[in-house]
Amino acid sequence: MGFVAGLGVPTGIGVPTYYMQEGFVPTVGSGCDCAGLHGEMGSIEFNGSSSLLTTYTHGSLDAGCSRCRTSVSDCDKTSPTDRALTVGAWINSDDVTSSTIIAKGVDTSNREYALFFESDDDLIWRIYDEDDFNSGTGDNYIQRRSDATQGGLENGWHWVVATYDGSAANTGMTIYVDGSVLATTGSENNGYNSAKAAGMGPVWGRDNFSVGGYFDGHMYNMAVWDVKLSAGTITDLWNSGNSYIYQVTSTAAWVGPSDLSYSNHYTDQSSHGAVNNCENLVSYYTGSGLLGGVNAQDRSCIDCVGMGTDLISAPNEFPGSWTPNIRRTGVTEKIRIWLQNNTDVAVGEWSNQATGDTAVDAEQASITNQAAVSGGGLDFDGNDNYYEFKDGSGSLYDFDIAAEEGLTIMVVVERDSHSGNATILSSGSGDAHFFHLVSGGDNLSIKLGGVSTVIEPVTQNLHAAGTKVLFTVVREAGPTGDIKLYADGVLQDLASGVANAGDGEFDTLGTRSADRYFNGKIYELSMWNKELSEAELISAHDYFTTIHSL
Repeated sequence: MGFVAGLGVPTGIGVPTYYMQEGFVPTVGSGCDCAGLHGEMGSIEFNGSSSLLTTYTHGSLDAGCSRCRTSVSDCDKTSPTDRALTVGAWINSDDVTSSTIIAKGVDTSNREYALFFESDDDLIWRIYDEDDFNSGTGDNYIQRRSDATQGGLENGWHWVVATYDGSAANTGMTIYVDGSVLATTGSENNGYNSAKAAGMGPVWGRDNFSVGGYFDGHMYNMAVWDVKLSAGTITDLWNSGNSYIYQVTSTAAWVGPSDLSYSNHYTDQSSHGAVNNCENLVSYYTGSGLLGGVNAQDRSCIDCVGMGTDLISAPNEFPGSWTPNIRRTGVTEKIRIWLQNNTDVAVGEWSNQATGDTAVDAEQASITNQAAVSGGGLDFDGNDNYYEFKDGSGSLYDFDIAAEEGLTIMVVVERDSHSGNATILSSGSGDAHFFHLVSGGDNLSIKLGGVSTVIEPVTQNLHAAGTKVLFTVVREAGPTGDIKLYADGVLQDLASGVANAGDGEFDTLGTRSADRYFNGKIYELSMWNKELSEAELISAHDYFTTIHSL
């Protein structure tokens, strides 16, 4: 699920990372091509007690430092000035208390900066002066502290960014959470002139000077820029929490949040100017690609390898991965039904997980009409098992389909036999609208707008008795309403052109007119009032075929 390998070459041995732009073959290991995507599946899990990722780029505030080394001898500080800096990552914390997102420093007398949560769950962005004011015994810094505790950042993905403009003042420091400025209070302790380069690169997941602690949870797209990203740029990269879906070939797509090395995502043209090239990205660790289970590949132009300690690859855990409820404008609001496999399913009710319609569930109060729970779905006996979609007040609810509106239905089924038509969705009493598998085991049929339309694939016996199959029916938006059929994610040739642009509604699962009961298992069902795009279908099919081992 999530990412699908596309064209290009892997960027590191053993790393499931691919360049996703069609026709582009970049230099192996380089993140410097700003026109290509560098997608990587999954996140890195930190165990909260010993995990950390040490990087090998300066990521320093010292304006005299080079960008490509960690030795302090590479710094030639001829003037007491700081360079601007931005650090950021997607985090999913199990417990923010006393934990560090990123820190740079060797020990309590050789510190540069840290973004961390204190014991009271306040989020702090702190920059140290260990040169002009600190002889090794003082504690000299500027910082911003959140005005409210940040325990709400636990148990979910959040985009956390901290910026500094190099002004040597706390007023030049800002923290962002999910694209918005976090309310903070600034302070200065014992004086501050400028930062001194610490003798090691930034460390993700722990500080070496005991202000935070080990990070407990997952991180993704961990990055350092040697500029101050503007507020508009950070908001653009947040993308309102939406995922991007890129189609690469006819069979490959990539789903996820903004790729920080892809300059198309830096679109802000504020007074700070847009950051339109990835040369400003000096450290970038995208996800779960661990080399030998220990090291992680830097996707920035510096192209280093970070040294990991007790890191865990989490290939299926990352922000923006595809599910039927994917957060994406134009898709999220169109998902109407999602009877999710192995989620809130019981003989009396299969709860609807679709965003916006979660109060409308498939319900059956009568014991004699209830199906059995099986394989994470429901097993219908073909005689009298069925469910009605009801709202929170117990009233029958119609999922309306407008004439000429796009429509996508995805269902994973396993029929016990082919005797009789097997209804999946219908308008209940009467014969007005339905979607069913036709008797005989070959065809499907959908009735909308008073017209019953048979969908006949050239390849027959796609849903043989006892065989699990994913069917996807897509109706194009518009006056024609052309229909396409997919089986297990593969587009099927149809015996003849099929179309139906009519309107209708569904309110019943498993029967129509107290007849034509479904006989077998319905493992999962989703419906959108939308014609899913080809890229969206690729992602959806990847999700369903993976979940159901098809």
